[in-house]
Amino acid sequence: MAKRFECPECGPIETALFDGYPLGGRQLEGVMFRGKIVNDKIELEYVDNPNTGYLKGLNTEYWLKEMKKFISKGTDMAQCSNNNCVEDIDIIDD
Repeated sequence: MAKRFECPECGPIETALFDGYPLGGRQLEGVMFRGKIVNDKIELEYVDNPNTGYLKGLNTEYWLKEMKKFISKGTDMAQCSNNNCVEDIDIIDD
């Protein structure tokens, strides 16, 4: 079985964005993590958003680790990472 990201607007995509809100509530609302599928697992990195100054106080290393654990349990909540596309995407495991 191979895992892949599929956007209804853009088709197959390499990376997807995951919002931290389901993990950290209001504290992580709008904090985005970019995911890429490597060896059939989703690898994450923190996406720095210069418009949200309050993120400077967060322990991003800790939250990245926690988000990796959260995603590894399974989720279908992600959005397209292509510029100007905000569609929710499908995480397909076939």
